[in-house]
Amino acid sequence: MVPRMTTFWGLDATAWAALAALGTFGLVLVASITAVAAFHQVRESRRIREEQTRPYVVVSVEPSPASRQLLDVVIRNVGSTPAIGTRIEIEPPLKRAAEDDQFPLAKARVFTEPIALIAPGYTMTVFLDNGIERKDRDDLPEVHTATVTYADSTGRPLRDTYTLDLAAQRGSTWIGVKGEHDAAKALEVIAESFSKAPLLTGQVEAVIETRRGAGRRLAHERQTARARHNKLMEMMGRTSGPEQATSRAADQALVRKLKMMVKKARTRHRVE
Repeated sequence: MVPRMTTFWGLDATAWAALAALGTFGLVLVASITAVAAFHQVRESRRIREEQTRPYVVVSVEPSPASRQLLDVVIRNVGSTPAIGTRIEIEPPLKRAAEDDQFPLAKARVFTEPIALIAPGYTMTVFLDNGIERKDRDDLPEVHTATVTYADSTGRPLRDTYTLDLAAQRGSTWIGVKGEHDAAKALEVIAESFSKAPLLTGQVEAVIETRRGAGRRLAHERQTARARHNKLMEMMGRTSGPEQATSRAADQALVRKLKMMVKKARTRHRVE
């Protein structure tokens, strides 16, 4: 007697076993794909976190705050952690139009020795050159390559490369904006003017008087000047010929002298 095989939904036990094995394989495959995706996600998250927390030392050539005709080499850490042992190599070496043989720019310490630490947000500025003096100088290169090597706080080595184009802004125009440097220059001019002021050098004589007394004094001075003027005019009317011209010139000089005396007297009084 042949045993009779049972079926369920038209499938026998062998078919169901095959389907179970296939389902298990699918679950394993899905789990593997999920694990790989999770691994890549964790690695990408770690990379992004490291990028966000690493130092970024940037080297650029920028116009000086003192004048847009002057150029500075600016070194700044725009990252969020300190840069350790920063070395900056620039090829071809930087050179000024009016280079000082005793202090060549390429031999500056910032370009020959490592910088121990550059804190986040810290900026170092090195004067490069005067753009006007570099004009039409074929012996001075305009494009340089800056290679920056340093490490983060964990000791992980980092390396960045920048192109320094000294003629990047050639032919451009700009609008002058007054800044802190201009304010400092204005304060220097004010300080120099104050240092020469008679009030601060002890050369000012002051008289304190009441308003009423000042009014009486000014009225008396005007009356006295008017009387002298009338007297001079009377004297001029009594002279004639060459003597009149000579007397008139002398009287005019005397009038100018009297006016200067009145003006000086007014400046020497202060009304309360």
